[in-house]
Amino acid sequence: MHHTTRNAGFSWEPGAYGCYLDIGILMHFLINGFKYDKGAWILTIAIITTLSTTTYVCFAFIILLFLRVNGLKITTVVLFAVPILCIVAFQVPFLVDKIGRIWEEDQFELREMTRLAGWYQKNGGQLHLNRFGSFIYIYDYLNYKLIWGVSNGYQDTLPEGDVLNISNGDIDYVAKFGVIGLLFLLHRYILFLKKFLYSNEYIIYCVIILLVLGFGEPMLMFSSTLCFLFLFQYSNPKDFFTRKEESELLGYDVEQEAVYN
Repeated sequence: MHHTTRNAGFSWEPGAYGCYLDIGILMHFLINGFKYDKGAWILTIAIITTLSTTTYVCFAFIILLFLRVNGLKITTVVLFAVPILCIVAFQVPFLVDKIGRIWEEDQFELREMTRLAGWYQKNGGQLHLNRFGSFIYIYDYLNYKLIWGVSNGYQDTLPEGDVLNISNGDIDYVAKFGVIGLLFLLHRYILFLKKFLYSNEYIIYCVIILLVLGFGEPMLMFSSTLCFLFLFQYSNPKDFFTRKEESELLGYDVEQEAVYN
């Protein structure tokens, strides 16, 4: 689907703009206690106009998180929400169908990598690897070096690095800073989330959202993501256990709530 029919906002493509929107609405829900107010509706409309597969997948997780926080039982999700989402995913052309096409394109480009890279080196331009192809190519070449990373200039070490355009943000981040660096970022991200969410289930949803966004775009290198390295130090809602002690005195169970300010 051509970008002229989709909302790219201030970004270079709709998918990248969708990453900002997904992170934005997630942070909005954390701040306002998971209420669908005017701001949330504006962000939702903007997300819909991106027509981005990655954005939609992550938004589905955000809605799941929203519903679970607001009392939807997991059995209801399994019995009703999951089947509906599966039907939509297979019927909408830019979801499962698009993912299948991207996978096939990546397999072709990986098989013809040497020939294609040679053509681009001779004629100019870049060979754009999609999400899966980027992940497989970097993993196959760097292998165990991904444990600690190669640095920001890792593409200079790749045989076809001068003509490659990597689109998978997760493997790009790991190639630069290693699995160790990714785990450190996720650890700080979780520390931030724990300021707002008490349930490990909800935190897992948020981690999945970040990793899926990163799989589709270089999201982990955005300043809006790197800020999680220190943002938890500046977020200061009430401590859950302190709130729990207060709730016992007031006679209500704080564990029925998912977020707190």
